[in-house]
Amino acid sequence: MKNFFLLLAAIFLVSLESFSQISQGQWMLGGSVHIDGHNSRVETGRTGSSFDADLDVRGGYFVTNNIAIGLSQGYSYERRTSEYSIRWAGAEDFEDNIYKSTSHSFLTSPFVRVYKQLFDSRVYLFGQGSVNFRHARRIGGSETFIDNTLVEQSSHRAVANSIGAFIVPGVNFFIHDKIALEVLFGGLSSHYERSTFSGDNIEETRRDFYYNFDLNLRLNFGLVFFL
Repeated sequence: MKNFFLLLAAIFLVSLESFSQISQGQWMLGGSVHIDGHNSRVETGRTGSSFDADLDVRGGYFVTNNIAIGLSQGYSYERRTSEYSIRWAGAEDFEDNIYKSTSHSFLTSPFVRVYKQLFDSRVYLFGQGSVNFRHARRIGGSETFIDNTLVEQSSHRAVANSIGAFIVPGVNFFIHDKIALEVLFGGLSSHYERSTFSGDNIEETRRDFYYNFDLNLRLNFGLVFFL
């Protein structure tokens, strides 16, 4: 992490040289990729693993100097597994339990982004407002084995649709006349979600409203191209 902030400081110093402003009629094209995996094991024998992948592609057009409107398309994939064994009091055999789930979500987000150049440098601050439309599906299930024999099995499916409004601050560091690195902060968000869960003899529908405010640093290093 220390090396990362040193890199940001070096980019910032280079960015202090004079740089022309973003102009009306320019296009911006960008994207980001995030991949994360995790494996765990505890002394009781429980094991688990997770894998996440996110892809975001966006494009925009500058309707005036430093103001762009655009569209972002995103896709997310998640996989979760968990395994553990227990022996009930008085039982001779272990009970092995396995849970697995996968989910896919798709995001469409029109946005407006307003830039502010910092002292004629290569550093641009921006604020982005967007409306997000998300569709997500999750499929999961569990299996129980005793002495390697399947004794119980269940499955479930969940579908969720949401709409939300987001305001996010950020900064672009131009490392080239037409290429910039991007850092996003937390921001303000609220969204409404309707989800349906169905499983063995169970089906329910939920409606939830969420809001959030945070200033966590999101280290998103997707490149942005200005054409």
